[in-house]
Amino acid sequence: MGFDICGSTGSGADAIQCAEKLRPDVVLMDIALKGTMDGIEAAGLIKKNFDIPVIFVSTRSDNATIMRAMEVNPDGFIKKPFNDDDLRIAIHLALKK
Repeated sequence: MGFDICGSTGSGADAIQCAEKLRPDVVLMDIALKGTMDGIEAAGLIKKNFDIPVIFVSTRSDNATIMRAMEVNPDGFIKKPFNDDDLRIAIHLALKK
């Protein structure tokens, strides 16, 4: 799609460290992560501390999860599985904000 991937992690704590170090233009965040911090908590800290747009990419779309995700004001939400167009559009919209 013409984007460069600057990093990939499996835990919330690592995602925060990666965002701080690499300062990406956008973060694609799964909600289910290894460790004690889930993707929603990590996304909230990344948005708050580094002002980086976050798009959730997850299989979890139950009402409770969506309500929690909305609390951190995400810049998008894509339900897995997704197609390339959905991802491309979500990234472009997040980058426009």
